[in-house]
Amino acid sequence: MMYVMTLDTHLRKKVNFPGPFTRQLHAFLLKMIKGVNPILSKQLHDSKEKTSFAIFVDSRSSIKICSTDREVITCLQTSFLDNPMINVETETFKINEIHVKKRLLSESMQLLDDVKNLKIEFQTPTAFTHSGKYYILPEPKRIFSSALKTYNQSEETTEQLIWDDLLPIIDKLVMIDINIKSKPISYGRFTVNGFVGKIIWNINNLTREEKRFLSMLLTCMQVMGVGTKTTWGMGKIYATTTCVGKSTGGARKR
Repeated sequence: MMYVMTLDTHLRKKVNFPGPFTRQLHAFLLKMIKGVNPILSKQLHDSKEKTSFAIFVDSRSSIKICSTDREVITCLQTSFLDNPMINVETETFKINEIHVKKRLLSESMQLLDDVKNLKIEFQTPTAFTHSGKYYILPEPKRIFSSALKTYNQSEETTEQLIWDDLLPIIDKLVMIDINIKSKPISYGRFTVNGFVGKIIWNINNLTREEKRFLSMLLTCMQVMGVGTKTTWGMGKIYATTTCVGKSTGGARKR
């Protein structure tokens, strides 16, 4: 289970997403959580994985805060109901409405038998880290292992899965199209290199059970993003599928 908090607001001036604003917003949200639950705030700040929540700015009027931890959303909701304002270095604005939804893995997009191809779009710059170094190549193993971490953090997950459970599925994916370009992001004091674009895989070789598991990982990816610095707006993903003889207009859901 994952949680999505949508803040309906209006940014008075144009800002880059992601960029300094999302970095400052992350720090502001941690401060808000600290005011309600100092222990949780410290855990989020000190976590090496930093995958407990993600921030995506859809437009100048919509900010999404996504988390696998219900307490993160509860703390923020408590704070915003008490003081519906966001005050960061580059912007101060009021929150008009707050919406919270649950996303269940059991309600994942369904990769049914007639699904032939899977397309993943990297809508904001995406990067991965290993041993302190950035990697900006869209390697399937890095993409899906990132989703696996989110899957294992979900409250619905009754059994932790390991990389060996995922590897046979990854090996069956056949890349048929790729259009990727590098795109750096300036966070003010430093720049992070990432990539944007799309990849299309043929998934005909997957069994029905493998497709079911992959569909849950795709839901994790679309809610929480993939890679590093999703708390700063990186790694936003959108998935679509193509069926035999036709194309879907978006992620297929049951």
